[in-house]
This record gives sequence, C-alpha cells and structure tokens, in this order.
Amino acid sequence: MVRVSEIARFLGLNAGAVTGDPSRELSAVGPITEAAGSHVLTFCDRRGEEAAAMLRSTLAGAVICSSEVSVPSACDATTFIAVRDPRLAFVRAFRQWFAPPPPEPGVHPTACVSRSASIHPTAHIGPFCFVGNSVVGAESILHGHNHIGDRVRIGTRVSIQAGAVIGMDGFGYQPTEADEWEKWPHIGGVSIGDDVEIGANACIDRGCLGDTVIEEGAKVGNLAQIAHNCHIEPHAVILTHVALSGSCFVGRRTWIASHAAVMHRVRVGRNATVGMCALVRHDVPDGATVAGVPARELPQSGGFARPTGPVDPPDCPGTSTRQGADHR
Repeated sequence: MVRVSEIARFLGLNAGAVTGDPSRELSAVGPITEAAGSHVLTFCDRRGEEAAAMLRSTLAGAVICSSEVSVPSACDATTFIAVRDPRLAFVRAFRQWFAPPPPEPGVHPTACVSRSASIHPTAHIGPFCFVGNSVVGAESILHGHNHIGDRVRIGTRVSIQAGAVIGMDGFGYQPTEADEWEKWPHIGGVSIGDDVEIGANACIDRGCLGDTVIEEGAKVGNLAQIAHNCHIEPHAVILTHVALSGSCFVGRRTWIASHAAVMHRVRVGRNATVGMCALVRHDVPDGATVAGVPARELPQSGGFARPTGPVDPPDCPGTSTRQGADHR
C-alpha cells in the first residue's frame, strides 16, 4: 500500500498539486476507463473536454492527470494528482511501487550456454535460450528462446524479449563474373550497451569485418531487423517491423516508427524522426522529420517523434542526397 501523499512527494510535487484525500491508500493500477475501487491508481493524458469527461466518470481511487486540466472540485471518491507529464509520472510511480519483481538471477535448466560464455551471476538466462561464445553483463535478462551467437557483448541491465536472434550472419553477398553470388565473410560481432531493450523476435546481425553496435539506452521493438555493421547511438528508438539495411547509422535520440525501411549506408541524423512506413533512401539531417515513400522532409521538423500535425508528404521538399559512410 502507498499513500497518494507519498507518490506526490516522490514526484517532487507540492501540496497544491493534489486535489482530494492525500491519505488515500493505493495497491493496484489500471486503465482509467476500467479502473474501479478506491485502491486503484490510474492516469489521464488527454486534454480539454475529453479529459474532463474521463475525470468525472472514472471509478479509480487516484488519477495522475495534466496540470492543464480542470479537475472536478467536488469528488470524494477520487484523488487527483496534477503534473506536467502524466504518462511519465505514472511510469515512475508504477516502477517505484507496482512493478512485478524481475526474474531470479541464474541460468534456466533448459538453456544451452557455451562453456566459453561469460555470464554475470546476477544475469537471468531464460528457458530454451542459447548463448554462444559471448558475454552477458550484470542484471541483464534474456527471456525464453533467445539465440545469442558468438562474439556478442551484452552490457548491464539489458532486457531481451523472447525469440530474439542476435549475432548470426547477415544477408551479404557479392556478385561474381558468372552472375552468381559469393558470400561475404561475417567475422565481426555485436556490441550492445547498458540499459538497451530489445523486443521479441528481433534480429540483429553480426558485422562483416567490424561490429554491429547498439549504444546505451537504445530501444529496439518487436520483429525489427538490424543488419550487419549498423551503428545505433544512445537512446535511439527503433520500433516494430523496422528494417535497417547494412551499415546504416542512427543518431542519438532519433525515433524510427513502425514498418519504416532504411536503405544501405544511409545516415539518419540525431534527434530526427522517421515516420511510419517511410522508405529512407537518402541521409536524414539532424533534427529533421521525414515521411512517405520515398521519404521526404516535412516542414514541421522537430525531431524525436513530436509531429505538430498531418502533412501531405508529396508537397514537401526532398531530403538531402548525401551518401552515408560505410561502417563495414
């Protein structure tokens, strides 16, 4: 149980941010449209009349809502906590008091771990995982059925959801004089920094000669494909079904939305945003927002997935035609 007043103090709020009973005790969380009971904490990230209607009708015990919303003045059943960013505040409160415990450290009996692997004693290797000649750092979690090949270095507090395949050969072939295909060598590795999260069934190929690199704090969604020798800078976000071709560069705090495809050797700059289903054929400048097929720069570029409104991509100017560096 946690009191509303404790949550408010944890979030750095003063007493004026709480409307209603600050001593209300909470023991569960739920969505605002389904939460029922004085013990349930929820949040509302809407604005205007939509938010007001939700706040009036909710049956939750406490709601974290925007400080820009007028909360009901007479509501004995619900306590309101006004913050600048309700989603962020709710996530922090959830992690502090309501998050389920992490898996126990250790290697599951059904996992297959190479004798040459280095597994930190605080790491968790889930059921039916395979780990080759690789390193898994402290407090990292490999959920079930992950396949980690050789020459993979996983940092601390990394979370890899079920079914990911990391460190296998990428798709690299060189045409021959006889119009056949000769396979490129794949003798590089994969380097994954601290606090990276990788979604279920993601594929991250090892490098051809150098390494594929994912730096600290980056997030990779389910079913994403990251090809050989890509370099992803800290805190970049790669969403579901994104495909990065070989030797791509993704800058710090860049957001690449679902189903986007980035072609070979393209550089996506820092604090940029790539829209859903975009086909990125040319470099994306720092801070730009691109969308469409082929991707074109939008005039409201603001970076990091904060679009200001719908824009028709064909009416927008084209992106830079600079060629990215080959990170092979």
